[in-house]
Amino acid sequence: MTTTDTPTLTDRQRERLLRPLNPARTQRNPAGFRYLEAWDVRRYLTRIFGFGGYSTDLLSLDLAHAAEVTPRRWVVVYRAAVKLTVYVDGREFGHWHGVATGAGRNLPVADAHDIAAKAADSGALKRAATNLGDQFGLSLYDGGSLDPVVLGTLVKSTTAPPEADTQVKPDPEETHPDEATTVPTTPAPTPAATAPPAPAPTTNRQVPEPAPVDIERERARREMLDAAASVGFSDGIAAQFEAHFGHPIRQGTTAEFQQARDLMTGGQ
Repeated sequence: MTTTDTPTLTDRQRERLLRPLNPARTQRNPAGFRYLEAWDVRRYLTRIFGFGGYSTDLLSLDLAHAAEVTPRRWVVVYRAAVKLTVYVDGREFGHWHGVATGAGRNLPVADAHDIAAKAADSGALKRAATNLGDQFGLSLYDGGSLDPVVLGTLVKSTTAPPEADTQVKPDPEETHPDEATTVPTTPAPTPAATAPPAPAPTTNRQVPEPAPVDIERERARREMLDAAASVGFSDGIAAQFEAHFGHPIRQGTTAEFQQARDLMTGGQ
């Protein structure tokens, strides 16, 4: 949100905010998604708004999950909410909120708590900063694009946004990285014994190699994903699974899914 009597950005500030994101500033996580580092977000807040030109408030930091997965090795998840306030000429330009989770995995208990809390705080700051546009990673939500998505504003600016936009892509949070390869829980129907009289070609239909679906494996996979969601770890489960077992979720076994679920729930 913004305040009334909002101070005005300089032309140089607006020009910098409307630039496309420099690819050299981005990193890729194990799942292939681009992201910005928290320290990079902080340096650009300082570059654009100056020293003392922004402040952050940690509104909440809650322990979402903690479990000893092996002797003296813990999985810990925190959820944080952060308020980011930006100032122009000493007056508040606007403030925004962000919420995120962070995890510390397979670490001594103190280190797991420390890393999880810091990761949640950093993630919440990055989420709040996306309200300032492309220089703070907003375009990455457009399918990982580096092309600017704001382009202009109609308020106190000589650069207006386009009249029409391209097709909007869903936020990364709306689709789990593994969902694109999810096997349906119900087996595909058996083809009819006789073909229909109409000359409708069926060569474009892809039939899975293993005709019957492994119901037990699919149930274990779904329970693992549900466990990840219950501890606020949906965003990290795909990368963590691959790092732990050496292959992506779509290649996982029933036993691996059950083991991953137990690691997140403490075997409950």
